[in-house]
Amino acid sequence: RLEEAEVALLEGLALVPHDSAARDELITVLIRTGDQERAGEQIEEAAGRLLEENRSPEAISLYERLFELDADRPEPYRKIIAIRQRMGDLDGALTTFSRLLDVLETAGETAQFEQAAQDAMALDPDNLAMRQRLADFYQGTGRRQEAESVLLALAARQLERDQLEGAEATLDKLLELNPDCVPARAHRAELMARRGKNEDALSEFRRLAGAISSGKVGGPAAPGQPFSTGNYEGIRLIKEYNFESFIVGGRNNFAHATAMAVARAPARNYNPLFLYS
Repeated sequence: RLEEAEVALLEGLALVPHDSAARDELITVLIRTGDQERAGEQIEEAAGRLLEENRSPEAISLYERLFELDADRPEPYRKIIAIRQRMGDLDGALTTFSRLLDVLETAGETAQFEQAAQDAMALDPDNLAMRQRLADFYQGTGRRQEAESVLLALAARQLERDQLEGAEATLDKLLELNPDCVPARAHRAELMARRGKNEDALSEFRRLAGAISSGKVGGPAAPGQPFSTGNYEGIRLIKEYNFESFIVGGRNNFAHATAMAVARAPARNYNPLFLYS
């Protein structure tokens, strides 16, 4: 009976190519008979017609029927994402990106997963969940440097949004990967200061200064000669203005610790250092 229905529907479509109801029935028949290739061809043709007529939601519904044939094919997801982007449906595109990433991760397609995650982040740079997913991917595949970069950007955006708990969790994960990551230590000190934990903030900056002075952190070497007062001949320095005589309090410990870090390793980090109050 299915073969007879197929013949009848094909004859009807030959007379009325735009009969969407007949094409839907034909696609259903082809799916039921297991003819995936021809069902896919019919879906592609019908979706193309709908897009030409600016009927994007109906085209998406048709492409979703491809999942009845094979839910693990990446291509339909990509086509749906492209349509949703043209429609301006950012949330729908990101939801489809998430489903695509699930498929690619399950299939072990690491290169495609990375590209899809980066495309999703380019579509919505403020999507923290997507950044977290990419960071987890890098960490799981042993790409520590890339994981650090994504986690650092994620923490910065969380701090911008006052998502302090999330930022702290992100920084903790980052510091597990690299305990001597200078920007992460600086962000953590800022986080502690914003929470009113001034002692913790000062302690964090002192750890940062110690790491810099001991040479544990990376970064470009300072140009020219190492720091000494002799390198600044002609500049009159007031000997009383030094770290030993500076009185540290709750309102200036952030500036004190940062300035100490710069003094111990000039041009290594915080270059230039600008303090504003």
